[in-house]
Amino acid sequence: MYQSFMKQIEDLNEVTIPGLILLEEFVPVELEKGILQELYSNTAWVPVQDRSVLHFGYSFNYDSNEVGLPSLQFPPYVNSLLEKLKKLYPFISNMEQLTIQHYPIGTGIPPHVDSHSSFGSIVLAFSLESPVIMEFKNLQTGVVVNIDLPERSLMILKDEARYAWSHAIRARKSDLLEDGRVRERNQRVSLTLRTVNPEKICHCEWPDLCDRNIAHLKKD
Repeated sequence: MYQSFMKQIEDLNEVTIPGLILLEEFVPVELEKGILQELYSNTAWVPVQDRSVLHFGYSFNYDSNEVGLPSLQFPPYVNSLLEKLKKLYPFISNMEQLTIQHYPIGTGIPPHVDSHSSFGSIVLAFSLESPVIMEFKNLQTGVVVNIDLPERSLMILKDEARYAWSHAIRARKSDLLEDGRVRERNQRVSLTLRTVNPEKICHCEWPDLCDRNIAHLKKD
């Protein structure tokens, strides 16, 4: 089992997931502290399975896996992060939906692909408070790649990484790293931003992997 897992942990320089961009230390330390302080004082968290969520811009219906009704405006700290990002990558569209998730120690999220029909072609994910191993699986080849998401990092998913790979966080209290070390997890907060697809019709280049066909691929 150990050798099998170690084979899955690949460095981005060796195994490339087309369309995945990882920016380390994108969120300044002091800004992270301020964001976490604000979030942990928020009383509007909604429980979803073993984690808690907040929605801004638009809500999200987890039962139907579809974007919901307009919701609260983005917090100011999110807008400042997006302004910084657009200076580096002008192609980034104006994000419209924000999901903030709190992961207690030992929790994760099942393998999934963000809804093709509800959301646009780019997904942004900020990781706060704790690093974590995220597992990616190519839905066409079955290849599995584990990416280490550092604290305060930003991950951008577009093109193939957005549409043709599922991603997941395994529910466990520690992660086995590439060098053989075991890293204990802390609680973690993620900020995921997306654009909303008003037509709710997907026009991607992976029609065989669209919403109507991938339900059976979400299970491990």
